[in-house]
Order: sequence, then structure tokens, then C-alpha cells
Amino acid sequence: IVASLGNVPDEPTAALMRVFYTELAEGVTKDEALRRAQLALLNGTSVGGPSRAMGGLVPSDQEPIRDAGFAWAAMQLIGDWR
Repeated sequence: IVASLGNVPDEPTAALMRVFYTELAEGVTKDEALRRAQLALLNGTSVGGPSRAMGGLVPSDQEPIRDAGFAWAAMQLIGDWR
């Protein structure tokens, strides 16, 4: 389960989950997929380049998400993280 520690806006949550599930689909462990998704939003970059499933890109207009660390940093894995 991926859950937030509080209320977070829909837009950054959706962006994080797109990258998270793309990573999972490619066989990355849950904890690493979440880490990569959080870093992608922090850096405003793609994860793995444009050949990824679903584009694999964090939209270039994500500056507010990167600056709003409370939105993506609050996400935690609960349960079996492997």
C-alpha cells in the first residue's frame, strides 16, 4: 500500500503514481519504484527516458510539484515493501 501521511493534492499524487506504477511494471521493487518516483518529481525529470511505458515522463510543467515537497515526500509504503 502506498499512502500519504496527510492530505495531498491530486495532481502531484497522480504524477507520482504514474511513475511508481511504470517502474513496478518494469520489475523494479516497490521501495525503489517509490524512491524513483519521488526523485523524478523532485528533479522534474523523466525516469528512464522517453522509451518507458506510458511515456515515463514527468510533465515539464511540474515545477509546482517539485517545489511542494509536502505532496510527494509524504508518500510511504505500508506492508511488504519488497
